[in-house]
Amino acid sequence: RLRADGLDAARARAALAVPAPEVERVGGSGGGGEGVALLGSLFTYLTILTFGYIVAYGVVEEKSSRVVEVVLAAIRPVQLLAGKTLGIGVVGLMQVVAVAGVGLAASAAIGGTGLPDTTAATAGVVALYFVLGYAFYSFAFAAAASLVSRQEDVQNTSAPLALVLVGGYLASLAVIGDPHSTLATAGALVPPLAPMFVPVLAARDALGPAELGLSLALMAVAIWLMAVGAGRVYARTILRTGAPVRLREALRGGRA
Repeated sequence: RLRADGLDAARARAALAVPAPEVERVGGSGGGGEGVALLGSLFTYLTILTFGYIVAYGVVEEKSSRVVEVVLAAIRPVQLLAGKTLGIGVVGLMQVVAVAGVGLAASAAIGGTGLPDTTAATAGVVALYFVLGYAFYSFAFAAAASLVSRQEDVQNTSAPLALVLVGGYLASLAVIGDPHSTLATAGALVPPLAPMFVPVLAARDALGPAELGLSLALMAVAIWLMAVGAGRVYARTILRTGAPVRLREALRGGRA
């Protein structure tokens, strides 16, 4: 019919030719990141909670066994608190780095498995905010544990801290799909929540240098304030046995 309408052979073949399909990559490098964001937030939350409780139970064990009385004959309470949190924190950081390193190495060995470009940066952010989050919460868990003398009471005094961590993790899940929301920005800047929020934003490539710098600065200030407050509570209660001490009493009371 084309030839009958006056088209020559070349034009007829061109009209009948099927165009090559266009291929558009969806969810490739530089995009996506929902799975990495979820894992980053979950891993940070679990490690901080786990090692926070390790610190808490260690404090109560030393207190109930009276080992702390012997140790405090040679060093100050604040030095003991700092050494305990630092030692356990180093062990925790080694585990975080080991898990992240093995994961990245395995991914590289099998060709990346389609992971987004933000994966390596997210792993670094997770390690960094584990350190910051652990530093903040470990002092809080140690202070909470120093208020009691029995292992059975640790859960009660540490429950508010665990609730904050759980709430921060659940809230971070809500911003995975909308990393530029007001909640996402606020969570990254609130120190108790930032360890769960910042890895999510890093994985979604929604964390600018200014936001990261401000978040780090606020975390540093919060850690210092928590260390000062926890040091006071710890020094005033670590040698007190018997009934649990109220936090208000520990903050107002004299040094033990």
